[in-house]
Amino acid sequence: MLFALLMSFALGAPPLDLNTATATELADLPGVGPFQAMVLVVSRETYGDYTSWEDVGSLNDVGPGLLKALQVRTQFDTLPGPNTPRRLSTDINEATAETLSSFPSIGLATARIIIRDRDDNGAFENCSDLTRIVGIGEPTLMAVQNLCEASKVSG
Repeated sequence: MLFALLMSFALGAPPLDLNTATATELADLPGVGPFQAMVLVVSRETYGDYTSWEDVGSLNDVGPGLLKALQVRTQFDTLPGPNTPRRLSTDINEATAETLSSFPSIGLATARIIIRDRDDNGAFENCSDLTRIVGIGEPTLMAVQNLCEASKVSG
C-alpha cells in the first residue's frame, strides 16, 4: 500500500472527487481512516454533495489536520446546482425509518425501534436521547452526532 501511495505521488495521480469517491478510496488516503471515510460518505449521501471546504470542515470528525489532508488529495469535480442547498442534519423527531437507517451503525430494525419509541414516549429532546433505545450506546451516538438534530419539543 505504501508503494502504491508513493507511486501515485510520483506519477501525479489526480486528486479524488470528494463528491463521488467511495469510502474505500477515501480510507486509502493518508490521514483518512475507515471511520472518517465512512462519515464523509454517509454525510454526503444523507445531506447532499459537498459544496465547499466549509461543508467538510463542519463535520465534528473532521479536524484541521484531516481537512488539510483532504484539501491536498481531493477536490470537487462535481458540484450540485446553484439552487441545491446542502442539508446539514436530519431531525430525528420527523425522520422516517429509512432515513434513520442511513445513519452509521443504525440498521432498519433499530430505526423502526426508534420510530416506535418516539411514537410511544414522545419526541426526543436531543440526539443524546437516542441512548434510551436498547442497543444504541456512546459509539453509535458519536457516529451520528454530525448527522442528527432534534426539533424543539413544545410542551
